[in-house]
Formats: sequence, structure tokens, C-alpha cells
Amino acid sequence: AAIAIPQFAAYRAKGFDARSASDCRNAATSEEAYFVGNAAYTSTTSDLTSNGFVQSADTSVSLAATAGPPATFTVTCTSTKGTAGYQCVWSSAPGAGAANLICG
Repeated sequence: AAIAIPQFAAYRAKGFDARSASDCRNAATSEEAYFVGNAAYTSTTSDLTSNGFVQSADTSVSLAATAGPPATFTVTCTSTKGTAGYQCVWSSAPGAGAANLICG
């Protein structure tokens, strides 16, 4: 039990971290759908629900949008139950050769 319980807690935290990354990807997809209908990105998560975005109960999601040109957005997701300090950030305009989603 002394070995199994800490391992279980670590697996559980990784699951919450994965949920945070998933929320970032889903919010980014909803941002793009919002852009198609409104010709602008939004900074309000409630605007994304009309495009199918459902935020996980234990994940904090924040949006930042710029009007541009070019118009860009950033989604930041943090799980309250995941690994301490773990955060995922999706950028619609990453640097050359950089990934859109960075977690750590």
C-alpha cells in the first residue's frame, strides 16, 4: 500500500494534466469556429460554448485575443487537480518551427 497509493496519485495527476491539454485543444478549435462566424476571436469562454466547447469542471481556461492584423489568440489551461505548476498554452501564432500547444 505504501508504494501503490503514491503511484495512484501520480497517475491521477497525469490524467488531470491530460484533461487540461485536451481543453486547450478544444478551446482552440472553438476559437477558429467562432472566427469563421464573427471575423474576430473572442476573449470570453462563454462565447465558445455555442461552437461546442465544454470546459472541464476542474480546469481553468483563459483566453486572450488580439484584433491584429493579423488577428491572433492564446488559450491558457490549468488543472486545479493536476501536477502543481502544470499549464498548457495554445498559441494561434507560434514562432517559426514552434508547436501551437506547449505544456509543462
